[in-house]
Amino acid sequence: MIVEEEGFVDNISDVSIQSKILGIIYRHLNDFLFIMKYENDEFRYIFTNEKSLEVLGLSETPRGKTFYDVLPQDKADSLKIIYEEAILHKQSIEFMDDHTLFNGELIHAESIITPIVNSVGECEYIICITRDITERVKKENQLLENKLRFQSLFVHNLDAVLSVDSQGNIFNVNKVGVDLLGYPLEEIENRNILRFIDFVDSQEFLNLFAMALIGKSLELKKIRLKAFAEKEIFAQLKLIPTVLHGEIVGLYIVLRDITEQIHQEEAIRQLAYCDALTGLGNRVALMDNLKMLTKSSNSEEKHFALLYCDLDRFKLMNDSFGHTTGDILLKEVANRLISIMDYNYSVYRQGGDEFIILIEESDKEIISNFAGKIIDLFNSPFKIEYQDFYFSVSIGISIYPTDSTNPYSLIKNADYALYNVKDNEKGSFEFYKNDMNKNVSYTLEIESGMRKAINNNEFFICYQPQFDVNTKKTKSLEALIRWNNPSFGLVPPLDFIPIAEETGYIINIGEWVIFEVCKQLAEWKEKSYNLIPVAINISTRHFKHISFINALKRALDIFEIDPGLIEIEITERAMMNFDESVIILDQLKTLGVNISIDDFGTGYSTLSYLKNLPLDTIKIDRSFIQEISKSEKDEMIIKLISDLARNLGMRVIAEGVEEESQIHFLKRISCDTAQGFLYSRPILAEEVASNFLNKTTT
Repeated sequence: MIVEEEGFVDNISDVSIQSKILGIIYRHLNDFLFIMKYENDEFRYIFTNEKSLEVLGLSETPRGKTFYDVLPQDKADSLKIIYEEAILHKQSIEFMDDHTLFNGELIHAESIITPIVNSVGECEYIICITRDITERVKKENQLLENKLRFQSLFVHNLDAVLSVDSQGNIFNVNKVGVDLLGYPLEEIENRNILRFIDFVDSQEFLNLFAMALIGKSLELKKIRLKAFAEKEIFAQLKLIPTVLHGEIVGLYIVLRDITEQIHQEEAIRQLAYCDALTGLGNRVALMDNLKMLTKSSNSEEKHFALLYCDLDRFKLMNDSFGHTTGDILLKEVANRLISIMDYNYSVYRQGGDEFIILIEESDKEIISNFAGKIIDLFNSPFKIEYQDFYFSVSIGISIYPTDSTNPYSLIKNADYALYNVKDNEKGSFEFYKNDMNKNVSYTLEIESGMRKAINNNEFFICYQPQFDVNTKKTKSLEALIRWNNPSFGLVPPLDFIPIAEETGYIINIGEWVIFEVCKQLAEWKEKSYNLIPVAINISTRHFKHISFINALKRALDIFEIDPGLIEIEITERAMMNFDESVIILDQLKTLGVNISIDDFGTGYSTLSYLKNLPLDTIKIDRSFIQEISKSEKDEMIIKLISDLARNLGMRVIAEGVEEESQIHFLKRISCDTAQGFLYSRPILAEEVASNFLNKTTT
């Protein structure tokens, strides 16, 4: 044999047996074995085991052949250099290279070449053992790749990542984590993670931390962090166990900054639960809190009261001075409502000028005292832009569970009580009683029926003549709306007009009246009647509405009515916002219609306004006329108004004339026009035509 291990021949004397044993070893050796003969500066194969043939891509041993006979030249060149190095230094050399097998598979190999030196110190043979380390290289490469991947994931993660030991001490943190916490890196590493967890959430965090250390990956949707300079940060937290050799040695803590998301959610919650104008709770917050309060009160046998508050005359002020002023007032009202001390209560804005208060109290005396304090809040004026506004507040009260255990019914019953206050004595409060809903039901039925009345042709117009006190001739008419309801019959104007004003439906009614009056004038004209002016009452709300002027102009154009035949009646209250009112009055005068002030002397304007307003007529309120024979002061007021109007070139009409003595007085003070039952009640258009209008003579 070529190669003999020390002592091997001594143990096995039969050379043939030795050869067989070594052959089996060589044949079945898992490594690749090459034995090379070195002579004349050439390396020739003298033995290869069967496995090594896979590397060479040969079917039989290449005995006697050189590297260049069986390998590509570049491979042969590199091997020759390494072999020559081993021969030169007479030392073993280890190296790694790649081999492509005959089937095209690439393997990674680790080789050891060992020179065999003879007795005279010359190298005659070189033995090369090559081991396939492809799997090992793959594993090492995989480990390296995983390490690089993890390092990239750690360094470039968009979330903060902290590595902590089993005690929670931080030993590594990425840049996002440093930026999130706001501290320098050296003030984060080697600190315990609890240093950066808000105390409020610390116990919950510790519980999760302990569970994660036994192998559970856990998540916390929201946790508060203590960042640099006490900055409030909210984060989503994940705890991932760090396993080394099968043992949990610590945790990865992943923190995702959700501060902006939390703030957005809070803003949305504010929009959902807070009234944008006043900052009070809105209807949604009211119902949520009311449901919770009824539930807790039911289980703990507690009582509470619900106060439904409504500002008196606020809508009038809002229509007169505009919504900007109204909004300022509502904010001031909210501030006053939350200013009462020594009571456990909460305030909500129900809508418009309505507020609801919940007070955890059942004693009616205490509730009455509290309601009285609310009413007292409105004793002092609201000052806006150097102008004082006075309001009162009406309050309806229901008590849980006496009046109801249902949140919606509690509100409804308090609303019934509020309706009762509004009908009887504004600026006070009342507790709910079982019979209150009857009046409210009537009011609601009136409102519902009124909204259908125009389409159902239930409204109609009556006209009340206005007479010359000297000649008793009809000088003009006043149009008055009437309602004949199928269920209620004739509904008094005092029943439905206030509701129409409150709901805003007065605008629809007002425009219907304008259209019908112009239509009636056109019919009378078609029938050759001599036309006389007709006065139309316009509510303050309609007067300020953007559609008013256009609706009037459209009706005049459609029926081709002389604008001088229309007189628009407004009340003094429409003058509360003087500058705005002047603009509207000027537009009316541009159209060519006449303008009168109704109920003069009962409103809020001053006599000095008269000289600056483009008015044609002043109507003296019936309350003054009825007191003529009883009050000298009323007589003086009427005379003063009449003289002033006449000097300003205005016509004066006295309303509510029912007695001859009143006519004598009006003649004496030179008030030339009167209106009242003494002459005629409001009558239908047919009676007006037959009794008070003359036909054109041809």
